[in-house]
Amino acid sequence: MEKGFTSMAAHHLRSRSPWLISTTLALLIGVPAQALQPLPSRPTPSSSSLQATAKPEEIKIPDEVLSWVDEAISAYQNGDAAEALQLQLKVMEWANARLDPAHPFRARVLNNLSAFLSAVGRREEALSLSKEAVAFRRIHAKNDPAYLPDLGLALFTLGTLLGDMGRQQEALAATTESVHIFSNLAKTNPLVKANLADALINQGMALRELDRHEEALASTEKAVTHYRELAKTNPAYLVDLSSALNNLGAYNNDLGSARSSPARPVGSRQDESCKEQRTESSCSSGRLLGQLGKHLWPHGPVEGVPHIHR
Repeated sequence: MEKGFTSMAAHHLRSRSPWLISTTLALLIGVPAQALQPLPSRPTPSSSSLQATAKPEEIKIPDEVLSWVDEAISAYQNGDAAEALQLQLKVMEWANARLDPAHPFRARVLNNLSAFLSAVGRREEALSLSKEAVAFRRIHAKNDPAYLPDLGLALFTLGTLLGDMGRQQEALAATTESVHIFSNLAKTNPLVKANLADALINQGMALRELDRHEEALASTEKAVTHYRELAKTNPAYLVDLSSALNNLGAYNNDLGSARSSPARPVGSRQDESCKEQRTESSCSSGRLLGQLGKHLWPHGPVEGVPHIHR
């Protein structure tokens, strides 16, 4: 895959949001034994919790627990996914013991934990937790539209995980829903355009993997438009704009090749790319680390989106 695809969407966030993960993490060569410990047991949601009737503001998250969240993200930023996982497991254990299963903070914990699990190769567990986070975010957003940005970000994470596992149709569905959410939010809040542009880039990547070249091109063109507009007032977006333009050129080449070459099986592009890189882990993990990091939640509001409950 051409240069720019694995690191597309993270560079500008290092200057805009210090708590977000960059794409400069090294791939894990070995996983320490402590990273293989089982997840803490999860409570079974009750019917009342699934209605999200509890008031989150009534439960204060201790500063010590919030510090574990920050330390986990810092460890991940420094390339120590195993340490990040251990810290996040402590947060998860605390949340499972003291919070309702549908509590918003727990959904954020699930999202970060899924990223850390994926980074140490525990992809199936990561996917399960990501799906759980999305399910709770759907409930939150249904009861309170202020949670729609959280749902969009959780879907982005789910789409990235699915794409990394080669499940491109499912990845496209999750990412497209994320695009839809941020498109609607951007109509009244232009700050959401950054999230929309990121989702459009991932949508284009998924479409490309499925050899849907014209659609991939269209999604990326929209992302370029948003990045160009954002870069006018914030130069940090120039990196994203450059990478998006690089993707755009690659997709134009794809389209030309597709029109002059025989059709090939859907998904064959990723298979060929993996063979070139020789190992499944190097094929998938590079793109994963390039996309998931920017959707880890801190314990405060997410910058650039409407207010999100803590």
